[in-house]
Amino acid sequence: MATLTINLVISLQDGSVVSAATVPGDRKLGVDEKGATVTIASVTTSTNELDEGKTGNLIGKPDATALKDLAAPVEAPVAKKVGSKDKDVAWYFKNINSIPGPMQELLEKWSGLAPNDVRAHIHRVRDQAWDVWPYPCIGMFFFLDLGLSLLPPYAQVLNRLRTNNEKLLDLGCCFGQDVRKLVFDGAPAENVYGTELLGGYIDEGYALFCDKDKLKSKFIVADIFDAKNDELNALNGKMDILYAGSFFHLWDWEDQVKVACRLVELMPARPGSLVLGRQAGSVKPGEIPHRINKTGTMFQHDPQTFEKMWKEVGEKTGSEWNVVTQFEVRDASAQGKGFNSPDTRILTFAVYRL
Repeated sequence: MATLTINLVISLQDGSVVSAATVPGDRKLGVDEKGATVTIASVTTSTNELDEGKTGNLIGKPDATALKDLAAPVEAPVAKKVGSKDKDVAWYFKNINSIPGPMQELLEKWSGLAPNDVRAHIHRVRDQAWDVWPYPCIGMFFFLDLGLSLLPPYAQVLNRLRTNNEKLLDLGCCFGQDVRKLVFDGAPAENVYGTELLGGYIDEGYALFCDKDKLKSKFIVADIFDAKNDELNALNGKMDILYAGSFFHLWDWEDQVKVACRLVELMPARPGSLVLGRQAGSVKPGEIPHRINKTGTMFQHDPQTFEKMWKEVGEKTGSEWNVVTQFEVRDASAQGKGFNSPDTRILTFAVYRL
């Protein structure tokens, strides 16, 4: 029986073209989530009667009608995009592969969950949060990572909060999982704050950690671009440390500069004020399409462009910054989900005011 290989030319809605893609001959055609029209350019076969690697006349006896059907243009179905609450998307994982040890410990010792109840509890809250807004980081359980605690300066940050009475603000805090980790590790809860665009995520944080009547940290529902948010403005000049995990990369260059200048306003104008975090970067820095922000693009940095951005921020705000970065290959488990390419890296950073 012949095994068909279909050579495709895929034209995406954004105008880009992917050619020479191959799929099995069962016609289960993969489609980029941007939406695509798939045209079959050629059909080849490999049998024991046709030299391997050759393209040419079919010597076996495949169904001629089927071949004619395969050779016709195929209009791909409308692809689901980020923002759809449909769970039949690549960025919604039906099951957790594994629960990181620190999160398991946090949910057992801070939240009081029985070990065997943790997995089902995470799934239940995740699905509730998906209904608030279906961000890929929710669907793919990225919130389980406790990303702040993975950064090299974490011990320094914790020490500053515990011994120097300094304050930290978690920007775009999602469920406030990093806030809980800090408090669990000994930071005074009153010195740790979180902001989140969607108040529903803050509510789901209390549901996830079962601590509505326990946690004393303050959460603020705020848009970082809203200059009239009184609660956020009340923090101006008072936040010694800002955690910006998966935050800057949400915008294009211009808006990232605006955000960074706003962050400068939140911190004391003294040496040692710190912005730290991690985000998606690229070995080919530049603007790429973004599915949900108002400009339709986001800027992915490498270490050099990130440092250049902070130099621009310094010029605009009359400040100087020392930028420390690490640039690492992303975990392979995150590849192939429609969000990363072979050029994708994780950019980890700590930006100190001089």
